Amino acid sequence: MKNLSILAASFLMTTFAFGCSDDGSSSGGSGGSGAGGTGSAGSPSQGGGDSGGGGAGGAAASSFSEMCEARSASCGTDRTLCLAQEGCARDFLRDEIEESLVACLTAGCDEDACIGATSQVPVSSAGASYQTACADKLTECANFADDVCANAYLLSDEALAPFSQCLALPDCAELDLCLGTAFEVFDSCESWI
Repeated sequence: MKNLSILAASFLMTTFAFGCSDDGSSSGGSGGSGAGGTGSAGSPSQGGGDSGGGGAGGAAASSFSEMCEARSASCGTDRTLCLAQEGCARDFLRDEIEESLVACLTAGCDEDACIGATSQVPVSSAGASYQTACADKLTECANFADDVCANAYLLSDEALAPFSQCLALPDCAELDLCLGTAFEVFDSCESWI
């Protein structure tokens, strides 16, 4: 099972495919720009058009338990573990992308496309500050993994805080250790994806 740090790396390496089904096509209505907007499910701002479902790539909105069921049946994920990790997953994810990401993951097994679609939703001011600090650290620290900068698209401001604290460290070796510790928190909550 991929963890969120690997998914963040995949996120940056994808070409931001906007569909969610395994064959690259999207389901649901038309309009919008994939995962964009914070309106209700089915709104044009979420890619659902006026008559289609909302969410990333136009996928219909679904509940977390529906996603766990669908991914267990289609992708071979552990349904019980997925259901048990709903709370931590919802705590980690940005509210603006949560519904569309869950809908996309319900529609297919291509996590990379679903994660990539989250980049279409503007980050918060804390996320923008994080991205700036991350870009600065990329210049300073030669061994710094740039995939960490993608966290701003996925993580809530609260979940992003430990990473922001790491980026404030002046020493690159300390930064590496700090980021490793920050990612350990996510390793215990990765089976839902």
